[in-house]
Amino acid sequence: MDAQLILPKLVWRRAQEIPETVALVSIGQAQETCRQVWDRSRQWAGWQAAYGVGSSDRVAALVPQSLDAAHHWMGCCLLGATEVAINCEFRGEWLRHALRVSSAKVAVTSARYLEAVLAARSETGIETVLVYYATDVLQAGLLAGRAVMKSPADADTVADQEPAAAPHDLACILLTSGTTGASKAVQIHWAQLHTTARALGAAFDRCAEQVFYFPYANHHITGRGALYCPGLMGGRSVTREAFSTNSFLIDIRTHRCTWTVISGTPARFVANLPSAPDDLDSTLELVLLCPVVAETDLLKRRFGIRSG
Repeated sequence: MDAQLILPKLVWRRAQEIPETVALVSIGQAQETCRQVWDRSRQWAGWQAAYGVGSSDRVAALVPQSLDAAHHWMGCCLLGATEVAINCEFRGEWLRHALRVSSAKVAVTSARYLEAVLAARSETGIETVLVYYATDVLQAGLLAGRAVMKSPADADTVADQEPAAAPHDLACILLTSGTTGASKAVQIHWAQLHTTARALGAAFDRCAEQVFYFPYANHHITGRGALYCPGLMGGRSVTREAFSTNSFLIDIRTHRCTWTVISGTPARFVANLPSAPDDLDSTLELVLLCPVVAETDLLKRRFGIRSG
C-alpha cells in the first residue's frame, strides 16, 4: 500500500489542506475540524510523553468511543507508541488480565473508570495511571495521589510535522471479547486497517458530502473506521459510545448520516422497531450488513436504503 494512506499521515495532511472541514462528531460531546483533531492529538502526545511514554511503548487505554479516543490513539502514534484498547466494561479479574497482557506501564482512562483500573492494577505492569480531564471533586478526593490528574490541554504539544509511520508498523492492539476464554491481544498493522477501511467504503463514491455513522466501541475494529473512513475517503464521521437501538434512526436523521455498517443482531433490533410514518424520511443511503439477516428486505423497504 501507499505509505501516504496510513491514517496518521492522512490526519496530518487533511489538517494542512482542509483545516476548517469537520472531521468528527461525537454525540453528546462536540464536533471537531481536521485541524482540531490534529492539534489535540499533538497535545495528547505531549501529555503522555511527559509521563514517560515513548517509541515502542504500549499504553493500556480504557477510553470510550469519543473525540478523546481519537486524540489518544493518534497521540500514541505520534510518539511511536502503541495503544492497547481495552473494553471499558471489563472489571475485576477480566480487567486485571487485560492490563497484564497489554505489557503496558502506563494506563490512560477517564474518571468514570478510574476506580476499576486502580482496583485491578495489582499484579500487572501498570506503574502510572493517567486520568484525562479529571473533575475537581475527583482531584480533591481519596483517589488523588494514586493517579495523575493533569489535563492533556495543559501539556506541551509535539511538533507539527508529518508523522513517521510505515504499513507494517503496529496501528493498535485490540483485545478479543473473551467469549471463548480469556481475552487475547491481537496486533493490528496499518496495512490491515487501511484494507478494512477501504473495504468499508468500496461501495460508496469518494465524496466530501458523505456522513459515516459509527455507533461502535473503541476496542472493536469496526470502531476504528470512524477516523479512518473520512481520512481516506473524505466526509465526516458521527460516533456514539455504543450502539443504541432507540437512538439509531434519531442519530441518522439528526446528523444527516448517509452510510453505516451494522451486524446481524443490531439489524434485527432496528428492523423490529415499531413502524412510523416517517420511516422513509432518512438521509441514509447505504448500509453494509454483515451477516445478511432475514430482515434485510424489510430494512430496505422501510427505510429506503440499499445494502452492501
